[in-house]
Amino acid sequence: MRANNQFFQKNANLSLASRLLWLNPGTSRVEIAKILGLDKSTVTNIVAKLVEKNIVIQLAEGKALPQGGRKTKLLGINDNFGCVMGIEIQPSRYKCVIVNISGKILFSSSGNIDSENAGFRDYFLSIIRNHIEDIRKLNLPLVGIGVGIPGLVNPYKGKILNSKPLGIDDYDFFGELNPHFEIPVLVENDANCCAWGELMRSKGNEPKNFFYVLAEFHGKNIKTEIEKGMGVGLGVVIDGKVYYGSNYSAGEFKSIYWHKADKGQMGISDNEMQKIQSDRQVLKQFIKELLQNLFVIVSIINPSHIFIGGDLSKEKTLFGEVFKEGIDELYKVLVNNKCTFGFSDYEVHDVAWGAASMYLQKIFAVPQLFTSDSAFNIDWDEIFEYISREPKSFLWFKEE
Repeated sequence: MRANNQFFQKNANLSLASRLLWLNPGTSRVEIAKILGLDKSTVTNIVAKLVEKNIVIQLAEGKALPQGGRKTKLLGINDNFGCVMGIEIQPSRYKCVIVNISGKILFSSSGNIDSENAGFRDYFLSIIRNHIEDIRKLNLPLVGIGVGIPGLVNPYKGKILNSKPLGIDDYDFFGELNPHFEIPVLVENDANCCAWGELMRSKGNEPKNFFYVLAEFHGKNIKTEIEKGMGVGLGVVIDGKVYYGSNYSAGEFKSIYWHKADKGQMGISDNEMQKIQSDRQVLKQFIKELLQNLFVIVSIINPSHIFIGGDLSKEKTLFGEVFKEGIDELYKVLVNNKCTFGFSDYEVHDVAWGAASMYLQKIFAVPQLFTSDSAFNIDWDEIFEYISREPKSFLWFKEE
């Protein structure tokens, strides 16, 4: 939403109505007016505009009103008015999904890129080029791109403050890449993307206070001198909002057993961590130490849920073994705090899907929730423009 233009009220009303229908498909015009406290005539105009643009469609007919007359029309968002791309970027590999407006994955892929001989800008643009034809085949307008990266990110300014895995500091993602796109491209920390994904899954319902633990295997990075092992990050959600902290470093993980002799995040030595993909005992030790750290946080923050994602989401059996083999007292912390422990459903593409989910939630966000110093915001006039383009064209992308 543009912070100070004359279209604010119009766009605010469009956002409120579309968000309501996105969260509650099958809502009538009368119910929209009642829930939002708007005049029926105002709602009629808002819905007419959204229907005209094929963003809102009729799902079914409801019952006739008590005073008689025609049956009410139950409305919802057209899930196929556009699509969104989500990308996870790692030092030498990436994962990508394309989803419709409800978050359903329409396409997914992954690939390797030689990032050591390419700057970040060229690395990112090469990913986009690789998938232009895939987007065309879907025959849906692309309305935006969400990107998840490991490191500290200021999502409002579109800046990567620091990413040790990618070997970059104070990188103006928005400034460097915006000239190449006619649609918004948003960047976020990878674990926070996963948190956005869980918020997407709940769509305004529980849970509202949770941690998302993203743990992924990584190889040795000669460029950044990071040893082979596993990286961990936390996405923190409080009262239904992703929590960033005062310097965007909330969720940056360092074990209470860590010592500065090693370059990793855990108390396990670098030499042992290099075996984590092949040695089940090292992986079990990693899980135990991770849980010991999490339970300390649970006692302080009291979240309702902890979600495990990334490569660890495949290790439910190993987590069960760790619980049985001497961590019972720590397990009681979960029970006493009424904290549910669960695993991601998306495993391989949880960051990419979360990045796309973040973008979708920005589309349907209530305008006043936007930060005033944001480098970019999304308003409905822009969405109307994006979806009016020929789907099989790629006017949203500019090489130079």
